Amino acid sequence: MTSTHTQIQLMSIGERVSALSTLPQRPEENWRRTDASQFFLPDGEVVNSFGQSVLGSHLAASPYKINFKTVSSAEMNAALCKLFGDKLAAEQNDSGDFLDVNRLVMLSLNNGSLAVVSCAEADSWVGRLEIASRPSRPDSILRDSAISAALTERLQVCAPSELVIRIPRFEHTPLLLIAIEHDSAFAQSYANVTVDIAEGASSELAVLHGSSEFAHHRLTLRLGREACVKQFWGHLGYPSAAQGKMLLERKVKLSARAQFFDASVFVPAATLRVISNITPEGEAAVAQCGTSIVACENAVIDYEPLQDHLAPHAQSHLRAKVVAGQRGKAIFQGLINVEREAVQTNASQVNKNLILSKRARVDSMPRLRILPDEVACKHGSATGELDAKQIHYLMTRGFSEHAAKELVVRGFVLEGLSQIPQESPLFVWAEALLNQGLNRVLK
Repeated sequence: MTSTHTQIQLMSIGERVSALSTLPQRPEENWRRTDASQFFLPDGEVVNSFGQSVLGSHLAASPYKINFKTVSSAEMNAALCKLFGDKLAAEQNDSGDFLDVNRLVMLSLNNGSLAVVSCAEADSWVGRLEIASRPSRPDSILRDSAISAALTERLQVCAPSELVIRIPRFEHTPLLLIAIEHDSAFAQSYANVTVDIAEGASSELAVLHGSSEFAHHRLTLRLGREACVKQFWGHLGYPSAAQGKMLLERKVKLSARAQFFDASVFVPAATLRVISNITPEGEAAVAQCGTSIVACENAVIDYEPLQDHLAPHAQSHLRAKVVAGQRGKAIFQGLINVEREAVQTNASQVNKNLILSKRARVDSMPRLRILPDEVACKHGSATGELDAKQIHYLMTRGFSEHAAKELVVRGFVLEGLSQIPQESPLFVWAEALLNQGLNRVLK
């Protein structure tokens, strides 16, 4: 009796990078509106999530270093003020009207390490959270996309460990704030984070991305049956990273009768591509999403929301508001996809754009792909300038021209936050981020 042994060859990470797919030539993909090559760094320049060069490195999927820290209420408010850059938020937190420190847990993810910060009153919440690090095996964020598949390969090499956070069912709703890569010491930033919400659980979740010269961040949310999540997802670009390239990806998987309410705010300083994939995988799942985007100065943002329906009787709705000023450019590439088995789907995608400068530009392309007959789906887009009659009316009521413009623009873009209750801390943080964008575009 003879036996055959298969010889397994172990490859260094440098060799794996050399074997990665290069930029696929797929002109039919909608990446043609942004240059996909800018997200494929030369192999010799690629580092991993620990800030080390991957060429020649034998570093395996090292786990995240997790540290726990208890702080005072004043220290927590100072940390929030540093993240959102708005003293008003800290003042409101001090009053106790918007933030209950008894349920806030802040997770700061920076270059292979995780700091879990909470006040003493919230230690019981921290003790019940399940936080783990495991080898990363991300899926392609877009189906049938060769470019997305190639970028996913690179993310797996550069972020070899995935951070997994599981939120169990609590008696009260916890408040989690995940701050990803706000350390400017590293030029490149990679992160792969998964949040699992248990069956029947509820949570308020904020995810805030920092700014780097180059970044690729992946966020995955998995909602169990009848789970309910209110989320704020945001990014504020730093003026110091005006030549940066950032790729932010989010995939939300909804089980049966799960509910997802979302407000997103993006204020880029350079080139930003955002892909949001909302997938109702279970029957009667509901997703209500809103997005506010401010593109100003020389910033470019390519926003691609995908509502991918796989199960019957589900709903997904998106309202996206875009303000473009100075030389800012925004691209909206939305898609509602309804598979054949997803009958009785109710979905909508509405994009409205406001242009404040002759040199600003917005391209809008909402799309539908529907296979079954029994659905109610719609999409639409509108682009315009400030209404001179509205400005004149406000000026006759005592407002200056600048104040009148600010009032109109603010009222327009705030609608993107309508899916989050105003009494929620998520709304306060989202509004603080949006105010900084409005200050840039209206200066």
